[in-house]
Amino acid sequence: NASRAGNDIPGNVNDLRRWGPQWKPDYVILYQMSLTIGSLAKHVFSNKRSQVAPSSFDGWGPVEKPFSWANRLVEKTTIYANVKGQLTARIGTARVLANDLGLQGEQEFAAMLRDFIGAARAIGSEPVLTTFATSHTRKQLADFPQEIALGLFKYSSFLSVEGWVTSVERLNMVVKQVATDEGVMLIDVESAVADHPEYFRDFVHFTQAGHEAVAKTMSRAFLGLDQGGAMASGGQERGTL
Repeated sequence: NASRAGNDIPGNVNDLRRWGPQWKPDYVILYQMSLTIGSLAKHVFSNKRSQVAPSSFDGWGPVEKPFSWANRLVEKTTIYANVKGQLTARIGTARVLANDLGLQGEQEFAAMLRDFIGAARAIGSEPVLTTFATSHTRKQLADFPQEIALGLFKYSSFLSVEGWVTSVERLNMVVKQVATDEGVMLIDVESAVADHPEYFRDFVHFTQAGHEAVAKTMSRAFLGLDQGGAMASGGQERGTL
């Protein structure tokens, strides 16, 4: 696992460009979506909801908050982070939220995938795309666990629970389409492990059993590839690469 905590797709691509020529991997697998959904939602919707805060008082220029050094110190504490996370999540449940990322979000995601594919190919590696799995899917929308929903609002204060579910569905479709268009290998992790709460410790992060299930899914895909089996890659059959 060459990714780092908090890295989104652009960050992973930058690391690939930096370290890839040294590591020279045969395959580069991209499994990423939750951070991307959060960042896309912020980018797509923040301008629509932004409010201009007063920056001056009677034309005297910017006003510094009192005790700003203390504010900055408090903001670095774990207590602040936890309280902010709890408040953000609970406020999110009480306001109107978006039910999808829209076409703009999907197009930007597709561009990220193509950027990854280009970066992998540039160092002589074979890019591999994967669908994204979650603990709960559309079937559970009517009875979605509250603790899972609150966790989602910590990731993004712009999307509803349905918005998260729809975004995963739509972006997984984008993954499949880009894999077809670019002729790259696709591993359908979602079909193998999604909708199995026992594999997850929250909406997106795996338990040990979940990690094992994903590893087996990927292993089977590569074993099939080595044996010359048909892989999901735009309907094309791929042999050993």
